[in-house]
Amino acid sequence: MKHFEGEPKSRIVLYFMAFIAIIVVFIIIGLLVYWNVNDPKLIEQSPKPFPLLDEDKIVKQGGHISYEYDYCKYTDLQPTINKQFVDGLIFQSEDIGTILDKGCGHVHREINIPETLPPGSYHVLIRAIYKPDLSKDLRVGREIIVTNETEEFRVVKSQ
Repeated sequence: MKHFEGEPKSRIVLYFMAFIAIIVVFIIIGLLVYWNVNDPKLIEQSPKPFPLLDEDKIVKQGGHISYEYDYCKYTDLQPTINKQFVDGLIFQSEDIGTILDKGCGHVHREINIPETLPPGSYHVLIRAIYKPDLSKDLRVGREIIVTNETEEFRVVKSQ
């Protein structure tokens, strides 16, 4: 080793360990960048926006409205569903859990309209929040959010 002539062996070991540590740091940074840029394909849903099954698209406060969609799901992870009624302002609904099996299928869902939701034209913003766990994915602590929405509908006062 011509470059290290006259150097004590302990210093050569330290240089080698520092070099290995730098390589490991670059690998970790590369993985983190890759994970933040490449979201895994969790689910595909169509059509968009989700069509409403109520033909007149009018619902009373405290009533419900139905929608449907087709999906292909590629993971066993189950999301938390966050629904927001949007008409320029956002009215938050409670988060719920849902279960969709891995594979393809057809879904029919109902949305309960709060009695306190003011009359107006709305669409529902639906966010499925997936939280990977360490046993299945090293992206622990990172949420993956899939966003969809329904067609527009009208809320009227209940009598």
